[in-house]
Amino acid sequence: MSSHASGAVTLRTMPTSWNACSRISVVGLVPASTVAAFHTVFVWTVPFMGLSLVLALAMREKPLSDEMIEVAEGKVEVPEY
Repeated sequence: MSSHASGAVTLRTMPTSWNACSRISVVGLVPASTVAAFHTVFVWTVPFMGLSLVLALAMREKPLSDEMIEVAEGKVEVPEY
């Protein structure tokens, strides 16, 4: 039995065509389907991250109330919930 994990690719057994490379991951220990799933999730989340950034930058800043400023400065004790 080989000391390598099943599906592992060594330099001697490296495929020579790009078509064969698409079925294995770069490391060779992670199935290509898992790599493809991570890629799909990343591609779908990038637009949402961009939209979130735009919305965060477009939101108006609301200043703290006078009471919260006193709490932040430690002048007023507030019970913890």
